[in-house]
Amino acid sequence: MNLTERYNWKGKLKPRGGLGRLESQVSLLVDKGILTSRGINNYLVVVMAGDNGISRENISIYHPMSSADIVEAHLRGEAAPAIFLQRIGKEEILVDVGLFDQVDCSQVWDYSIRRGTNNFRWEPAMTRVEAVRALEAGAQVVERLSGLDIVGLGEIGVGNTVSAAAIAASVLEVSADMVVDRGSGVDDTVLARRVEIVSEAISRHQPCKSDVVDILGKVGTFEIAAMTGFIVRAGEKGLPVMLDGYVSSVAALLASRMGKLDGVVVSHLSRERGHKTVLDALGLSPLFDFDLNYGEGMGAALGLFFCELGFAFLRKII
Repeated sequence: MNLTERYNWKGKLKPRGGLGRLESQVSLLVDKGILTSRGINNYLVVVMAGDNGISRENISIYHPMSSADIVEAHLRGEAAPAIFLQRIGKEEILVDVGLFDQVDCSQVWDYSIRRGTNNFRWEPAMTRVEAVRALEAGAQVVERLSGLDIVGLGEIGVGNTVSAAAIAASVLEVSADMVVDRGSGVDDTVLARRVEIVSEAISRHQPCKSDVVDILGKVGTFEIAAMTGFIVRAGEKGLPVMLDGYVSSVAALLASRMGKLDGVVVSHLSRERGHKTVLDALGLSPLFDFDLNYGEGMGAALGLFFCELGFAFLRKII
């Protein structure tokens, strides 16, 4: 008996396959063993935040090393993900793993490695020791969570789509122009510079595609490293993770090189050129495509909410 029959999608008064990918995503979650009598009710979104020296190359619409400004917008409830999560009554956990400017607020979990990475265009982003510490920080965040059905995972980090592209190109052995895109919405001139920077950095540093720590140390970010460690530890503990967008998917790509990738589902397909390439390599399909270009946990929050509704429909609790 297949999942559709076992969980009685056919028995619902609706068109066959009427909920589209939501049906397959909910079935996937069921298959991963997280279906409970209450469905999906207990969830939140963890957002890893850091600053990246590569942003000093002016490859973003945001000022270099200004990720703390975005974190503060979340704390004020002015950022779209924070507004949405507040509207549906779900928590957002902000984690500082390397912000350039410290945010003095008890609501921000402090796991800072140091105040931003180096500019990997010219030198390695971090040391191997720092990369390991960032991986461990992500795992430690998982240990502080309890009672969740599933958790969303996002990031804040000016310039980190360039780092994500460099990681993807290194792991998948593809050219920079296949995985580099506009990030926060840069123009053609900056896009060309982003491609050039990624190509130069890979040529300069020669990241080892089979060594996650080496890749992170040379072209990574603290937030991507922390997300990678988070995904690995969540999998070990049987806590499913809803990925956000391109950057979190690249973290999942690294996590897949550290062991079996269990319990990971994808919220959406972003506008970033390399996102589908990474998801194809992982064998994962997104729940929806709203042409989002946001990050910061926005897609993960939406994906969790949609799955909550899907489970509610399946279990007849609405």
